[in-house]
Amino acid sequence: MAGSAVSSIGTGPVPLAFDLDGHGQPVWNIVDAAGFEPTMLQAYLVLLVMKCTAAAIRFRPDDVDRQRDRADRVFDRYGI
Repeated sequence: MAGSAVSSIGTGPVPLAFDLDGHGQPVWNIVDAAGFEPTMLQAYLVLLVMKCTAAAIRFRPDDVDRQRDRADRVFDRYGI
């Protein structure tokens, strides 16, 4: 499986966008249009990064680099 399953990180627009990040889909536009409070969105994204990276370290060590690359892209996008 190339990406994490949405069910493993939650449901809603933010986990979906995070799960699909890096696949050339404009999913972050949905998150941006939703009007989430920036600080709360940043905190939630940090949680998703930690959760997905921790799971990769434990269960898919070969996926850690992809998780880190995704985290860098998302953190850059939202100023984290």
